[in-house]
Amino acid sequence: MVIEKGLPPPWLMPESEFRKVLYQKVPKIETQSVSWTPLSVAANTTAEQTVTVTGVTTSDIIYCNKPTHQAGLAVGQCRVTASNTVGVTFINATGGAIVPTAEAYKFSWIRL
Repeated sequence: MVIEKGLPPPWLMPESEFRKVLYQKVPKIETQSVSWTPLSVAANTTAEQTVTVTGVTTSDIIYCNKPTHQAGLAVGQCRVTASNTVGVTFINATGGAIVPTAEAYKFSWIRL
């Protein structure tokens, strides 16, 4: 355990002070399911589409989970493009357009 200069060891802190220090040091992790109907992704391409995810900020690290498999379609990456907005990049590796399934996508983010 690392004890910062100027702070008493955790076992000597009042509980409220310990929680305050702990919450300043531990990343905040949140998860949200968002019902979303993405648009069609053209053949042999990648396309970023945006979705509203309430609570995310541009300083967050974001993860996206598409709960079902679709042949030839993948989620390449996701990023927070603006407060409450996430850009999800779909990859279509087929010769025809694919419409990603309308479903509850799961988003998790870490705030340091």
